[in-house]
Amino acid sequence: MVALAPGTNGTLKSTSYEAALLEAAQLLELAEEGSVTPTTVNFTDVSLNNAAKTADITINLPVTLALSTTDGSIAITGDSYVTPTFANGGGDIKSTTLPAAVLELAQYLQALEVSTSGAPNNVNIVFNTEQKYAAITASLPAVKSIGSDGKIRVTVTPYL
Repeated sequence: MVALAPGTNGTLKSTSYEAALLEAAQLLELAEEGSVTPTTVNFTDVSLNNAAKTADITINLPVTLALSTTDGSIAITGDSYVTPTFANGGGDIKSTTLPAAVLELAQYLQALEVSTSGAPNNVNIVFNTEQKYAAITASLPAVKSIGSDGKIRVTVTPYL
């Protein structure tokens, strides 16, 4: 498990990066469904594969590119194409919008997978700077359970 400090009174409540990515992606999918844009967008799909015991995420996330005039670097952030209320809570997540937080979480997990010997390749990101989107796919190990209140719960299993 990769511990995450969600901060205080933030939107995300998960305490691991793996779980926070699923939580943020699900919130983004719900925000798209209730989008107030002229046409409802559908860039995000979150599904549960019971047979494989995975939570699968597929997102074609619109991004914003910003060129630094100081050092020539390019910053890529999730575009605010939907604007649900989002608070980063002052913890480990630095993004101030939900789309940016999804990209931040996915990038963190992908970087950790690459730097950890023997780690599975569960998170992939492909940037298309011409079309201004990031194609994010993730297959996170997850289990489903039913709580004593009858609610179905999906819990991401730590893998890093």
